[in-house]
Amino acid sequence: MPMPLVAPAPSSNRRAGAIFRRKFGHDLQKLLKYLFAAGTISMPIAAIGLAVIFKLGHATSFPPEDPHIGWVENPKTRGTLNIISVCLSTIFACAYVSVHIGLPGEKDGFIKPLLHKCNWLLANVFAPELMVLIALCERWSASSGVAFMQSLGVEGWTMRLAFFADMGGFKVRFSNGETKAFSSGLEFYEWFSSRLRIPGPLELDFKEVELDIKDRSKRDGVLKVFACLQAVWLLIQTVARFAQHLPVTELEVTSCAYVLCALVVYSCWLHKPYGVQRRYIIHLNSEFAVDGSGRTSPNIKLPIALFPKTNCSIFNGSYENPDKAILICNLLSCLVGTLTSTALVIPFWDAQFVNSNGQWIWRACSLTQVSLSFVFAFIALVEHWEHPSILLMFQLSMVLLYDISRATLFALICMSFASQPAGVYRDVQWIFGAIPHWN
Repeated sequence: MPMPLVAPAPSSNRRAGAIFRRKFGHDLQKLLKYLFAAGTISMPIAAIGLAVIFKLGHATSFPPEDPHIGWVENPKTRGTLNIISVCLSTIFACAYVSVHIGLPGEKDGFIKPLLHKCNWLLANVFAPELMVLIALCERWSASSGVAFMQSLGVEGWTMRLAFFADMGGFKVRFSNGETKAFSSGLEFYEWFSSRLRIPGPLELDFKEVELDIKDRSKRDGVLKVFACLQAVWLLIQTVARFAQHLPVTELEVTSCAYVLCALVVYSCWLHKPYGVQRRYIIHLNSEFAVDGSGRTSPNIKLPIALFPKTNCSIFNGSYENPDKAILICNLLSCLVGTLTSTALVIPFWDAQFVNSNGQWIWRACSLTQVSLSFVFAFIALVEHWEHPSILLMFQLSMVLLYDISRATLFALICMSFASQPAGVYRDVQWIFGAIPHWN
């Protein structure tokens, strides 16, 4: 006899995310406020600490064979403003295009979604590794959704539709005018699997649905292509400078680190709709109620949402195996963070700043960024520890330390333009002059 549809319910304190669930329950908005507060507090701490340390130091004396100069007006080649504008525009383009927020609530106005996107844009600029983690988790969730729909025998359900469902993109409208919007993919999958057990046809062409979603997000491809072209050009130019032994600014290498993170995010969200503002409405007859009963289905396990009651779409993704998914995504994001942080350590280990204390501050903060990636990976491995409060406090303190070191590095990058090697402003000598490039 066919078994009824069941959803596994392992102990919530033994699943991935237990360290946060025990402390915050499903109110993860409070956790986001704590993280935002840590980032805000870190900036004045970094500014005051940097000012005190530089006060204790002295001006750096550079050898005659390696002259350093300050601000350089834009000549026919490279200038200070040119370097800054190219790097900042690349960072902004990568950060802006890589922010794929969910659909706004039906009662949300214009301001709330705009503030929501601005918040994630700031998070992407300050901690691109966080966006890598979110993108990896969301891709895993979408893959689980595709696997679930395939297990139901549904044809035409793609990664794009799974992403759209996780964004809260579907809504049902009955003939009596009542509607039901699904805030997450799990809600939609629960309803859809129940609907299949109700006698009567369900005429829904998923290929047509996907075409409709693509039509709503046409600008997605244009913006991503533009951002990728600008990012790849910056990577090529930076690699060429290293190959020709020309000095490279800290800002350029930092921008390349953002580019690498953005490319990982783009690859994860390749099929995720961008800029879609309204839901796709599924029209049904009113007699086909959601909680009705009909023909039975095989014993199919629904995906599991780690925090199903939260309103944040990034936390209510559904997974076939949450523990495995979150652990692997955490480790991969930590690996990306380690690689990008190492990119700042190796080229600029001997970098000199206008103040004698600048070099060791740069080294300390860069090594802190690298080491904390390993710390966060270790926490992901032992989050089922029986003392979650201690582990949570330790993790939040490490987040604050991470934010302080990141803010200090940003400050040093800005100050570095007061004294750059003269070779920084020499152009790359391209092998073929016909290769298109801009300065």
